[in-house]
Amino acid sequence: MGALNEDKGPGTPAGGHLKKRMLGRSVQNNCAEQGLAFLNELCRVRMRPVGRSPPSRRKSRPPKRVTPPPPSPKPVPSRAGTSQTEGTFLRQKHTRRYRPGTRALMEIRKYQKSTDLLIRKAPFARLVREVCMDYTRGVPFMFQSFAIMALQEAAEAFLVRLFEDSYLCCLHAKRVTLFVQDMQLARRIRGTQEGLG
Repeated sequence: MGALNEDKGPGTPAGGHLKKRMLGRSVQNNCAEQGLAFLNELCRVRMRPVGRSPPSRRKSRPPKRVTPPPPSPKPVPSRAGTSQTEGTFLRQKHTRRYRPGTRALMEIRKYQKSTDLLIRKAPFARLVREVCMDYTRGVPFMFQSFAIMALQEAAEAFLVRLFEDSYLCCLHAKRVTLFVQDMQLARRIRGTQEGLG
């Protein structure tokens, strides 16, 4: 039995396995030797003193000056406020921060100066048509654009006056925050005609 196993050639499973094992060991040994040689070289390079130059160099040579690279041109910001330069993103432009209440006063002055409408026209027109459908039992009506504009002017004037009176009620109660009860009180004092029921 022992002699039969020795006669098997490299093509047989036992002979091929033995050859692969021996080849694997030689490759491992070779890799280990190369790894040790690399580590020795690395340690030799790193152990060299940093401040001293090798003895073959002349000491009278002045050090080379390194000129800084020229400044790159500033990128033009895109529409979104950010620009991309070589894979880096710049921060958006810093917005000014106001103290509490300052922005509110600025908005009050801005809207008191302007005379344009504050509610968007398309949503208001849809609301008018929806309310009209409730009163006409589902029969759609056509509206002229000036008619919807007149309705919007009247609605915004009514709301602005209601908010003014409500805030006066709020200040009368020694508060600065507008509550629902202030609007209810303002409508009740106005009556059924002015407060619209």
